[in-house]
Amino acid sequence: MSGRQLESRAFPGFPHRILERLTAAKANVWMLRQRLRRGGLDPAAAEAHLDQIEVQVDEAATLAANLQAQIPPPP
Repeated sequence: MSGRQLESRAFPGFPHRILERLTAAKANVWMLRQRLRRGGLDPAAAEAHLDQIEVQVDEAATLAANLQAQIPPPP
């Protein structure tokens, strides 16, 4: 059984959870860009969006690290 097959069977929700957090971060980046382009962005609101994006990326990185730590290295 390959590492990828083991990953899919042992931790079926991990890839989905990682993608979910990365998608949320991308959506926040898109919203931030749209507000910047329209000129309707308050600096405090921008900071709040950036903080949220940072949290989402950190969560995705933690999930990826946990997954990597639990999958045996290839032979």
